[in-house]
Amino acid sequence: KSSTMLYADKRALETNLKVELLEIREKELNFYTNNCQNIGTQAAMLAGFAFAGMMQPLPDQPEVLRVLFLVSTVSALGLQLVTVAT
Repeated sequence: KSSTMLYADKRALETNLKVELLEIREKELNFYTNNCQNIGTQAAMLAGFAFAGMMQPLPDQPEVLRVLFLVSTVSALGLQLVTVAT
């Protein structure tokens, strides 16, 4: 009878260990999910700023600076939209 009790205690400990490991994995998954949501939110906000920057009239500057500004703004907007989409 005591060996049956030892076996039952062993099984209970194994089950509790598995439950605790699953709880840790759930916390890790929630942590990474929240991080991804935060990154997506920040990228969406920055994409809005980049879009607003593209809509502003460009001042009279050398053509190279205007092209550089537009290329960097479009690149930033595109990368931020990719971040939001994934």
